[in-house]
Amino acid sequence: MEIFRILVKARVDIKKGEEITTRYVGITNGVPLRADMLREHWCFTCSCDRCVDPTELGSYFSAILCKKCMAFNEDDKDPKGLLLPN
Repeated sequence: MEIFRILVKARVDIKKGEEITTRYVGITNGVPLRADMLREHWCFTCSCDRCVDPTELGSYFSAILCKKCMAFNEDDKDPKGLLLPN
């Protein structure tokens, strides 16, 4: 029987006992699509800070801009007219 090995190298120093994480899908996919992909391919629901925040940590990546009420005041920290997924 042939034994296969893989060598994995870290790009940063890892301290003993430190958690090592990986990204299962690209961050350029919005939360709804990422959630679907994680459920379909890896059978789990992510509960990281970005995935549980409807604004995706203030990036509004999955938001849709309403054409009727779109407005963004640069002095205002919260954009107006964005529809967030639930």
